[in-house]
Amino acid sequence: MIVRFGWNALRLQDLDDTPWSVLDAVCTLPDATPGGWVVQILGTKDHPTLRVRIVAMRKSAAATAFKRLKNLIHIDELRAFDPDLAQTYLLAKLLGAVLVDALRTHGPDFSPYGFPVQTDIQRRLAYFPNDLAGSSDNRPGLRQSE
Repeated sequence: MIVRFGWNALRLQDLDDTPWSVLDAVCTLPDATPGGWVVQILGTKDHPTLRVRIVAMRKSAAATAFKRLKNLIHIDELRAFDPDLAQTYLLAKLLGAVLVDALRTHGPDFSPYGFPVQTDIQRRLAYFPNDLAGSSDNRPGLRQSE
């Protein structure tokens, strides 16, 4: 029987009764490589200890970034069931994610409420090396007049 469960849903032990962690085991694997372990689920007074085989795979960095993106833009909440409408909906969500990422990484630091913003100087210098040159006050982009 195959059962999918969360990484912290069960109290697992090695066969020698020491605590066992799925995350610790998966971290020893190379990216996108499955692994298998024989462990046991801790029993209770009403249920005996159960020996099980855990099969897990460490996601690649790209798969992890995509899984996070799916979670952030709520792709699991598909509002359209017609294939053409579903494709349009998904493409709109992805376009929105690309635009937000572009603004986050390349856009200016600003506050919509007019409060001073402490900028990430290293990021600004990487993308806009001339922004901070000759600045006379704390706001990037302002040049000292000569």
